Amino acid sequence: MSKQLDELGGLPMFEVQKKERILNAHEDNHQEILALLRAEMAELSRREERAVDANDARSVLDSWGIDTGPWMGALFRSSEWENTGEITKSTAAGSHARILWRYLPTAEVIR
Repeated sequence: MSKQLDELGGLPMFEVQKKERILNAHEDNHQEILALLRAEMAELSRREERAVDANDARSVLDSWGIDTGPWMGALFRSSEWENTGEITKSTAAGSHARILWRYLPTAEVIR
């Protein structure tokens, strides 16, 4: 019996659905910090006229004295962010790469 695969990630559909449930839970459980961090990332992107990534978010959280965690996977999920298709090296121990995200200031925020 063959498993249905996600077209983009090559993951079995049940894994994609599981990931979505987990990210939705992170979104629900960390609404306040995600909103603050998204606003800070948008401001950084506008101010420096560049794409941002989880390395930038980690730096901001470090400056705020807030620990990072798996909940950060929900950070760039809203429609105000666009994947640039570019990848940069991660500054986090044990991580390999980070996707760059472009802020879309005219986008309607949809969750």
